[in-house]
Amino acid sequence: MNFPGRLYLLSVILLLGGCASSGGENSPSVSTGDKSEASKPVEKTEKTEEKESSAGGPSVEAAQNFLKTVQAGLVTVEPLKDAEHYVVTPHDENEKKAALTLKKLKDIAEGGKMEPALKMVQPLVKDAPNYAPGWNALGVVYDAIGRTKEAERAYLKAISLDNRYYTAVLNLGVNYANQDRFVDSLRVFDYVTKLNPEFYKGWLIKGRLYTELEKPREAIACFDTALSLAPKEAEIWYRRGYLYHCIRRFAEAESDYHEALKYNPKHRLALRHLAVVQKNQNKFAEAEKTLVLATRVLPDDPSVWTELGYFVQQKGDKKKAVQYFRKASSVRPDEPLGLVEEGIFYRRQGKFKEAREAFMKARKLKPTWFRPWYQLGQTALDEFKFDEAVRYLLTAARYDPENDSVYNTLGCALAYAGQTEESEKAFRKVVEINPKHDQGWCNLAETLRDMGKKDEAKECAIKALRLNPRSPAALNIVALTDIESNKIAQAKKLLEKAISIDPSYGYAWLNLGVVEMGQGDIASAEQCFRKSTKLEPNDVTGWSNLAQILHIKGDKKGEAEALKMAVTAKRGNRPEELYRMAYSLESLGHKKDASIARKSGLDMDPTEADVLMNVPYLMEKQ
Repeated sequence: MNFPGRLYLLSVILLLGGCASSGGENSPSVSTGDKSEASKPVEKTEKTEEKESSAGGPSVEAAQNFLKTVQAGLVTVEPLKDAEHYVVTPHDENEKKAALTLKKLKDIAEGGKMEPALKMVQPLVKDAPNYAPGWNALGVVYDAIGRTKEAERAYLKAISLDNRYYTAVLNLGVNYANQDRFVDSLRVFDYVTKLNPEFYKGWLIKGRLYTELEKPREAIACFDTALSLAPKEAEIWYRRGYLYHCIRRFAEAESDYHEALKYNPKHRLALRHLAVVQKNQNKFAEAEKTLVLATRVLPDDPSVWTELGYFVQQKGDKKKAVQYFRKASSVRPDEPLGLVEEGIFYRRQGKFKEAREAFMKARKLKPTWFRPWYQLGQTALDEFKFDEAVRYLLTAARYDPENDSVYNTLGCALAYAGQTEESEKAFRKVVEINPKHDQGWCNLAETLRDMGKKDEAKECAIKALRLNPRSPAALNIVALTDIESNKIAQAKKLLEKAISIDPSYGYAWLNLGVVEMGQGDIASAEQCFRKSTKLEPNDVTGWSNLAQILHIKGDKKGEAEALKMAVTAKRGNRPEELYRMAYSLESLGHKKDASIARKSGLDMDPTEADVLMNVPYLMEKQ
């Protein structure tokens, strides 16, 4: 299953739900992503048991243990009669004052003034330590200012005081989900759906959590329950369709996307994924109609124009693709998305000047958005300007420090620039952010191998292969470690498997050539090296290996041509290798090319001048 992106459940958490002064308070309904929802008046108040403060105050552990026992089925949960309007009644003067303070706090917090709100709520919980809404409000303020762990503890304290306090339970579930703690969040929402089984959003969120946990059967059951409660809610249809899409049940996904659009014709994600699933089924005409419809329904949304641009680009209509990318820029002149997509379009065609101009314009519009910087780095990589790529990608990482793709590309740029230790750090960051990033594990393995850390390299390569058994890169790296361990037959099988999965993966051909050469099959080795140089013409290793094979065969002309290509290769050359190739070229009578090789080596490392001048003569005297 493939679940791109992270789960965003609620962008605004409930502040005053369950808080009542003498006249009652409003209790906002739960949101599934909107910035705010209308408040509903309190209609009922359920009686709550009065709680005495323990010596240590509200217990976080007590709330955690309670939620675990609920999930285990050890506690019978009686549904609340009117869960969304459940109110905690203040029991003494301090709690009544706290309730009045919270009413003022709501206006301050909703105005975005979080520091004054924090100064107001912190003394409140000290004066009324057994008043659950106070702890809930403290949690909301902490969440708003990014103090997530402190928010979590505040919600747990509220629940420990009143484990049927619905608002705090919801907020805790959201807090966990936004920390990517999906198992913990699921435990909470399991309780939510028991407290309020008619609350369709609780079932919807449970379905999304199961989706994140890659449990499609459980997710579908939750979405089905949500639909039985709210059959006209477009978001439920979309979420179930998305899940079907992920597990490749395309016909059902398409049907659900259509249902979502029936109830909300402007559901952007449903429109977008409907087009994708139609393409998955080779319904290209229908997919194009869907994207055209999206531009009519959402004409001011740059993303729908860029989607249409990519579609017509795939059809081969490059002129129209550029028009759509520029349309994306024109509908929102302050939004750089269209410029970025236009730049990517040019970059993929090798039009680097035009690509850079588009990315620079996008950068000026939104200097702190990582994508223009990232794409500038990619462009520099495509042009083999590795130091320049590193600078751009470091900036991209600064603006999006939790983006695994940025760090993975940065690691590659650092490796090509010869900064091996920094490259290792970047790849470690990739797998720290996303432990399921198989390419990150592959790249880390290769870097560790280059550093001589062969045992750790093999561990990383095996992790990559477990994550993606059909990854040619992972198969290639594991094969390399097998070659170094003299497990040649096993390595050969892995490389042949990698090639069968992706015949265009040049490095598998390269290493298969090494295996064939080691086994004395010169003809097969030559064939593999020629294939690798065709697929990876800018990598030095394939050309130098091919030159070695041709030297063995006595093909001096072919050897010289391969060495010339190796010298001009953009990736993998080192000064010592260039000096060696210079000597070989000179011995073959190609003095001009030998001089070019020496100069390239000197440009890489000027400190080797003495060696550079004397290498040919020292070798002749041996």
